[in-house]
Amino acid sequence: MLRSPERSTTLVPIASHSKLEFFGMDHTFAGYDLIVSTTPAGASDSLITSMAHRDLTFRADQIVCDVLYKPYPTVLLEAARNAGARTFDGIDVLVEQALDQISLFSHVEFDYEHMRKTLLKVARETL
Repeated sequence: MLRSPERSTTLVPIASHSKLEFFGMDHTFAGYDLIVSTTPAGASDSLITSMAHRDLTFRADQIVCDVLYKPYPTVLLEAARNAGARTFDGIDVLVEQALDQISLFSHVEFDYEHMRKTLLKVARETL
């Protein structure tokens, strides 16, 4: 979904080996297994609210990622979670990036899972 359809022309050459489909903000998520939102805070709130009113909700077998971490949770993630979808938020994304950066910069081996749990706990308490 594109808020600005003219931006699609910049994406096509970058992802030339991928199948890209572009839709307006009134399109449903129903036919997709993976949904990734990179819109600014609040940009998709009215879309998600209107989807619920039109009974175009998420499915339990979908994966939904919203890269925002503030506000938390977003309207998108809340709707997806209520439908039972597997969700990832901006905090998850931030922590995954941090894990690789810590490894690259420190050259220290560490237990990724333990560090992930620790970082997620601290990030969620902080934000």
